[in-house]
Amino acid sequence: MKDRVAQLNSDAARAGAAEVRAVAVLQARYPFLGPTVTGETLTAAGPEDDAVFVGLAAEHAALKATPTAPRQALAFAEQQMRVRACELVAEHAREEEALRERPPFRARCLAA
Repeated sequence: MKDRVAQLNSDAARAGAAEVRAVAVLQARYPFLGPTVTGETLTAAGPEDDAVFVGLAAEHAALKATPTAPRQALAFAEQQMRVRACELVAEHAREEEALRERPPFRARCLAA
């Protein structure tokens, strides 16, 4: 039993470390996004799974790769990415809240 407890603790520690690494990678890739206002991590909202965010990121990367790109265009692309990230976090928070409000599963006792 002690081995199982140690294994579960180890699994939780590994999952926590993986989450920290994922947040660090996302922050390194998009340093202008910053932490979220709601306290939820951006990785939980899955911005890289969102087609709109990925399109904005591609546009931002293209602007950043062009040395003659105006700073205003780059700043505008970053602002659009921030707005979309906030929308994704808000959507994720609504989904989580809806799950919390659902009644828990209750097994029915069937009397025959």
